[in-house]
Parts: sequence; structure tokens; C-alpha cells
Amino acid sequence: MCARFFVEECENENLTEWQNFVDSSSLGSIFQTKYWAKALQEAGSKMLLVVARDRKGNISGGILGTYSEYSLLKFNIIPGMLVWGGPLVYDVNDKQLLEMMLRTFDMKAKKLGALTSFIRSFAPLDEVLVNRLNYIMEYDSLPCTVIMDLTKSSEYIWKNMHDRARRGIRKAEKKGLVVEEGKCLDDLLAYYQICRPTAKRLKISLISFRVMESLWRNFSHRNNVKLFLAKYGSEPIAGVIIVRWQEKMWGWHGASLEQYWHLNPNLLIHWNIINWGINNGVKSYDIMGIPCKKDENHPKYGLYLFKTQFGGKIVRHGEYEKNFSPLKTLLLKRILAPLYVRFFA
Repeated sequence: MCARFFVEECENENLTEWQNFVDSSSLGSIFQTKYWAKALQEAGSKMLLVVARDRKGNISGGILGTYSEYSLLKFNIIPGMLVWGGPLVYDVNDKQLLEMMLRTFDMKAKKLGALTSFIRSFAPLDEVLVNRLNYIMEYDSLPCTVIMDLTKSSEYIWKNMHDRARRGIRKAEKKGLVVEEGKCLDDLLAYYQICRPTAKRLKISLISFRVMESLWRNFSHRNNVKLFLAKYGSEPIAGVIIVRWQEKMWGWHGASLEQYWHLNPNLLIHWNIINWGINNGVKSYDIMGIPCKKDENHPKYGLYLFKTQFGGKIVRHGEYEKNFSPLKTLLLKRILAPLYVRFFA
């Protein structure tokens, strides 16, 4: 019997066919578009796109990953392959197709020299990624999300929020906080200054401003990327960057100054985002990333409490990791990364 599909790496030069597939997929998102890949490439990233074709040569599925390559002491290092919102298929229950694509993707990522692969899928893929391909779900991962139905009115959403959220929003307004939409690069720079202490507090890598600036330059004029800043007086104290594609939007990045948390700036920001989405034809708002259960022992329990209080629906997605080379990863974390930060960052 002939194979139902064949899998191949797609060339960067011609992505129109892939883009048409993304637009036709119910799981399609901005993160898998050629435009997102192009913006990241302008910021120095590279792209790996693997597609599956049926017997007629039409795309039936695919997965787009991006990565950055660093040079240090004659070593070329790709710390990780990053996939958001993929893989994409017409039928998420077609485990054979998913496994074929993902095995090929892993093989090519490993051949490039990627040390790890991180996949945040918009559908649960435990059976394929965990059971068949040896990906893991870390204890502190965030495989679920909260999705707000923005076809409802603001009044309906307000009434169905947790009392704690309504009280916090009223308090923020009473204390004089305002939320403004970012209009220029200076606003993005102001937000980035909030990102620095946030990354340090959370002990996570600080996202490159070059990436933010490229996404802003490529998407903000079409309202596909928007920055919402909370200000206390004239000082920006918190912000959220949302990305939009067609009738969906996602909370892509957020940061806040800890000393102002008592003023509830983040609650006010998300309430403004919800209202902006309703008024601009958005039908769903994915607030992104929470633990799936109300577990006080989970290291990110605070995210669960914060994001669920808006009254949205908890949806299971997936957050998976695979380490292709544990020894090299350990070397990178313990020796090469500190050296890079000290001498080159």
C-alpha cells in the first residue's frame, strides 16, 4: 500500500502555500505564519519548517520552529528549537500523521545541532509527544490556558468575573491608574525597562529587545501586535503585549513592577484588553499558560489564581520539552552561558 503522506522540509523562499494552509486550519495562529517567521528572522532567528503532503501533493500538516544560533569559543550553539502553536493538521486525531511529522522535525532539529526542543501546542498531544517521542512535561509547566469568549458583551463578562477581579479593577481605577495603548517605539522601550526586573525576579531569560522591536515594526501598524501599558501618574508600571490573528488574540508577553502590585495594574490591563478585543472584532482571547489544576503546591499557582478570575474557560493545550543532548545542555548552562553573558551580552 502506498504511503498516505510524505514529509519534507519546506524551503524558506516560498512560503505562500504554507501560509494558505495556516489560514485554513482551525488551529491556525499568528505563531505559525510566514509573517511571524519573517519578523523573527529579521531579528536574527532562523526557521525550520517541516510539512506533510498527501498523494496529490497538497499540504496536510506541518510544524514551524524558530531558533537562534550563537558562536562562542569556536562553538556554534543552538540552545533550543522553539515551536508555538504547532504542529498544525486538519485532523488532530490523526496520530500517524502527527508522529511522522514530529519525528522528522526532531531529526532535522537534532541534525542542525539544537540541544533541546520546546513545543507549546494548541491541542493536547501527550499520546504522540510523551508516549511515542520521549518528550516530557516538566512539573512547573503550564499545559492549560484560559480562553475568554469575546462574543459576549463587556457587561456579561464583568458580571461573570470573580468578585476579587472586580474589586481589584475598581481599586486600580480609584487609585488613578490608567491604561494606554503603546503608540511608538518609545513606549516599547518603556515597557522593556519593566521587563528587565521582571525577568530577574522570575529567574528567566530576558527576551531580546531586537525581537520585540521586529515584531512591533512588522505587525503593530495592522493591530496584529499591541502594547497595553498601565501608568501610575506618568510612570509605566506594568504592560502586556498581545498578538492577534484574524478573530483570535493571545497574551504573548507581560511584565510588571513588583512594588506596584498592590494597585492591581495587571487586572486593569487585562480588563482593557478584553474590552479592546470586543470592540475590534476579536472573538477569543487566549490569556496563555496556567497549571491545569488548582494546586497550592504548584510553583506557578499564582498564575492560576490570576488568570482564572476573569471567568474564562480552562482549556487543555500542551507544553512539552525534549533534550537531545543532556551533556551538552549541562555544559551550556554551567560554563558557556555564563561566559557568553560575561563577555558578549
